[in-house]
Amino acid sequence: MRQQTRPSKEPAEKVVQDIRRATRKHYSAEEKIRIVLEGLRGEDSIAELCRREGIAQNLYYRWSKDAWRAIRPGPPPQTRSSDCGARPRRSRRWSPI
Repeated sequence: MRQQTRPSKEPAEKVVQDIRRATRKHYSAEEKIRIVLEGLRGEDSIAELCRREGIAQNLYYRWSKDAWRAIRPGPPPQTRSSDCGARPRRSRRWSPI
C-alpha cells in the first residue's frame, strides 16, 4: 500500500484568501448606527435590511446590542418575559418523569 501525501495549501488559494481578508468591508461607527436606527424604524424587515446592506443578521443584532450597551449600561432588555404565564422550560437532559 502506498501512503498518500497530502499537498500543502496551494499558493494560489492562499493568495485568494489574503485578498478576501484585505477586501472585507469595515463599517464605521456612523454606518453601524445608521443601519441599527433604520432597523429600529421598522419600515422594512431586519432580513430585508441586512440583505440590502450586505451584512448577516447576527451582525446586525450584535451591533444593536452594542449600541444598547453604549446608551445604557447593564443587560439589554429581555425579548422573552419569564413571567408571561408560560410554563417553565424543562431541562434538555433526559429524565424518566
